Amino acid sequence: MAATAIPCVIHNKHFPTPTTFDVVDPADRKTVLHAVSAFTANSVDELVKSSRQGFAVWRDTPFAERRKIFFRVQQLFNERMGELIQCEAKETTAGAGFAGYEVGVLTAASLEESLASMSTALRGDMAPLDPSGKRMCVVREPIGPTLSMVPWNAPSTLCMRAIINPLAAGCSVILKTSEFSPKTQSFIAQMFLDAGLPEGVLNVIHVSTQDSPHVIKAIIEHEGVRKVNFTGSTRVGRIIAQICAANLKPVVLELGGKAPVIVTEDADIQLAANNIIFGGLMNQGQICMSSASVLVHKNVKQELAKALSAILQQNQALLQAGAQPNSPMSPDVKDHRLRGLFTTASANRAKEVYDDAIKAGAKPVAGQAGFDASLGLVQPVFLEATTSMRLYSEEIFAPILGMYEFSTDEEAIKMANEPGAGLSASIFSKNETKAWQIARGIESGAVHINGMTVHDDQSVPHGGVKTSGIGRFNGVEGIREYTYQKTITITPGIQYPFFAL
Repeated sequence: MAATAIPCVIHNKHFPTPTTFDVVDPADRKTVLHAVSAFTANSVDELVKSSRQGFAVWRDTPFAERRKIFFRVQQLFNERMGELIQCEAKETTAGAGFAGYEVGVLTAASLEESLASMSTALRGDMAPLDPSGKRMCVVREPIGPTLSMVPWNAPSTLCMRAIINPLAAGCSVILKTSEFSPKTQSFIAQMFLDAGLPEGVLNVIHVSTQDSPHVIKAIIEHEGVRKVNFTGSTRVGRIIAQICAANLKPVVLELGGKAPVIVTEDADIQLAANNIIFGGLMNQGQICMSSASVLVHKNVKQELAKALSAILQQNQALLQAGAQPNSPMSPDVKDHRLRGLFTTASANRAKEVYDDAIKAGAKPVAGQAGFDASLGLVQPVFLEATTSMRLYSEEIFAPILGMYEFSTDEEAIKMANEPGAGLSASIFSKNETKAWQIARGIESGAVHINGMTVHDDQSVPHGGVKTSGIGRFNGVEGIREYTYQKTITITPGIQYPFFAL
């Protein structure tokens, strides 16, 4: 392992590995930012042994002591926040505005809400007392060592919740960082270690892209691992779910989305247009909840298209990829970093889906498409499209949105549900009763009335249905995901008559 490589950490110590892999700057696609220690399947037994030992200690650590450690994490987080923002912006090309919001608001809230929710989440219950004196208690026990796998697109928030939720429940955690943002996520994990976590309670590994399938399979299949959580694509989520099912391992999956926005005939069009653009273009559309499909009533379609076009024209400098500093949708120009899609492959796929739509008859109604795959640059565009196009059903993680007209609320609900995803959705209407009825019909983990699709408040559960996942993160429900209910009975000592046999 190179001396400067970002290390794996097992049992609170740097863990030597035979090889490393490089993280390349996504801004220019060629500069090596840092080398990273590459964990391999040969060390899985040692990794899980440490996690099992850590769990045995952490499970029996008094609740008050565990919470004190988390308070120290919170203090360290506040002290190191600026450095974390810089680290994320450099490693992911996120603009200073987006990185600052992601770290300073979302990640901070994830930590704070978990601390506030711990005592409620871990409370047990008592069944009604039996006249004989028999007592039946239902307690929550931590499920055990947990494998947490996190992505790059919101690297701090998604890493924090993958660590704090199971730790708050009393579990130990094996954190598998994204191969694209290992430094950012190691930075967060180190706060927990510096705050005083016992050995083995939080282990951190980095895995190269080519080794990832083999290593993850070996960890999940190990009898010492009791639960898995993964945030990422539906394609990879299916594979992980299959391995977990074969080994009877419970799993939490937050997967891809195809977030629809329904704009009714009586909607506030300016409000809808503003929220659609912000929800669709934030982080270049590389958020699982990004607005992807605009379903608009036929009588206001032209009005909405004009409003979207006007906003894009008025804010062209801000909304074009790589234009201005300090915006949630652009880079830090002082560092000469272009804000494009994260990989060249992503840009190529976005252009492929765009070309397919244009060939099938789609027409631009707002914005002007532009592609530079070498730097991942994709300019935002809204296309008048049809439900037969790939754009309607496929998540592309890019600022290319389709507009589809509907005539009735029932038709809008059908179009919102048809693609199969179910993570987030929005409805814009001045009639809250009607909006509520539409919301009830949408199959999604969250529906936001007169608000954008990108929403993650730590005080409410977050997760999807259908192809968007299983289980929930955040707050009370996020902590309870890593517990199981155990019934304990206490009887006064009854001797049973053998004739009953």
